Amino acid sequence: MCIRDSRVRGLLADQAEIGLALLDAAAASGGAHYADRALALGGRVHELLFDPRQAGYFDAADPLGLGLLGGRSKSFDGNTGLAVFFGRLADATGDETWRARAVTALAGFTGVWDRLGVSSAKYGLGLLHAFGGG
Repeated sequence: MCIRDSRVRGLLADQAEIGLALLDAAAASGGAHYADRALALGGRVHELLFDPRQAGYFDAADPLGLGLLGGRSKSFDGNTGLAVFFGRLADATGDETWRARAVTALAGFTGVWDRLGVSSAKYGLGLLHAFGGG
């Protein structure tokens, strides 16, 4: 994935994992360029995948150009992973906008997380990072 590209390719969960890897690389190496890339990725993900009508982020940025026929959806795994990524961006940058976006990513799943068994642990991890405990 090229951050300079106008599209975010791959699924939301993939973008969140790439963002977390960039933040880990920045922390391990002290390389500001990794943090800058994570910040740029977070901005593009928010710009292209955020649903302004309902809480959460879409899984893909209409990769086929089909609009509603593309069947965009919001996944639990993608949004909980994004909450961790955005929470860590808030920690790394001091910008609380990222924390608010992390909460938004989780808000669409408040009524279902407790029915997902072991998968609900990822929701808890998202909450931890969204509210600054990570």
